[in-house]
Amino acid sequence: MMHISHNIVMRTTVTLDPDVATMVKTVMKRYGLTFKEALNKMIRAADTEDTAPTQKKFKVRAKRLGERSGFNFSDIGTLLDQIEGPFHK
Repeated sequence: MMHISHNIVMRTTVTLDPDVATMVKTVMKRYGLTFKEALNKMIRAADTEDTAPTQKKFKVRAKRLGERSGFNFSDIGTLLDQIEGPFHK
């Protein structure tokens, strides 16, 4: 079986916002990289899930509230009239 590898090089012009340009320059100085290397490093880092801040999963804690007396839950139209008044439509 023959394995063919394609290395695609793409040249393009981008306009960076001033804050992004500053970030690229900082990475260049910190790691001793060229502009191209620093930009590629930043794009790859942004693409990995490992660089995303970990957040605690949000969990809903349901609580049984019970039924409120005086409300008819079997007829939604009547219930809306009771709760929101006749102008709910």
